[in-house]
This record gives sequence, structure tokens and C-alpha cells, in this order.
Amino acid sequence: MLRYLPGILLLQCATAAIIWFMPQPIKPEIWVGITLAVVLLGIFVSLWFSSLAKNATQQAVNKVKLDFAKEREQYQVKAERAKTKLVEKTQKQIASEARKTQGKANIKVGGAFAAAVGAGILMLIIELLTFGLMTLTTAAGAMGGYLVRSKKAHREMTDRLPKTIEVTEKSRTLPISNIFKKSLPNDKKS
Repeated sequence: MLRYLPGILLLQCATAAIIWFMPQPIKPEIWVGITLAVVLLGIFVSLWFSSLAKNATQQAVNKVKLDFAKEREQYQVKAERAKTKLVEKTQKQIASEARKTQGKANIKVGGAFAAAVGAGILMLIIELLTFGLMTLTTAAGAMGGYLVRSKKAHREMTDRLPKTIEVTEKSRTLPISNIFKKSLPNDKKS
């Protein structure tokens, strides 16, 4: 509020000077001039105060906008960190569940394989040679197929896990037509 004090003091000094230098026998036509001078001084001082208030308001608005922008940036950074942590946690959880499921399946398949091998050996012992060999080769083939399928499923699962991708301005401006041209290998240019 001290910024208005010089204007108030200047107005009071100017009014006092006008009254001080006024001739002593006051005529009615002089009052009109004095009143006009005091009113003009009041208008100029009020315009000055208005510009000071407008400047103070603009500074306050700019400060609030700057504070709001900083706060919004902080919230965006926090949200991005939380999102990254959640993605990492989800990836770890998916991998853990896949390992547990794979382990349980391996135990069941191992038990079935052991049972088939045991049956084949039992048949060899009791002299059902052809049937025993057929059982052993079938069990070995089934186990080999399971291992190949398990390896392929594991590879597909790791390929499907979400990966962190950096998006740059250059990749955002890539035309869609270029993407389709690259993805169609059978497209022949004439």
C-alpha cells in the first residue's frame, strides 16, 4: 500500500498550494477555476492509482500462473514415475506367474513321461519287446515335442511383454504411407 502514498501526498500538497496562492478576496468566478483545477488533479491521481493497481494485479496473475505451471509439471513428473513403476511391477508379476505356471506344467509332464518310460521298461522286462519299444519311442517323442513347444511359448511370451519405448518427435512425424510401404514386402514398384 506504500506505492499509493506518494500520489496521495502529491494531491494534498497541490490542493494546499492552490488554496494558499489564492487571492484573499475570493470572487465567485475564482471558485470555478479552483474547483476545476482540484478536480483535474483528482482525475490524474486516480488514473495513476488505477495504473498502479492494474500493474499489481497483472504481477499477481503472472505469479499465480507461474506457480500453477510449476505445480502441473511436478504432477506430470510424479504421474510418469508412478506409471513407470506400475509397468515394471506388472512386468515382474507377469514373468513370475509365467514361471510358476511353467514349473507346474513341467512337473506334470515329467510325471507323465516317467510313467510312460516305466511302462515301457516294464513291458521290456516282461518280454513284450515291440510294444515296450513303441511305448518308449512314443514317450520320447512326446517329451521332445513338449520341450520344443515350451521353448516356443516362452519365446512368444517374452516377446509379448511390454517394453519401454522412447517416442521422439521424429517418429511422431513419420508419414503413415511410409509405414505401409515398409510393411508390405510383396509390393513391387513399377
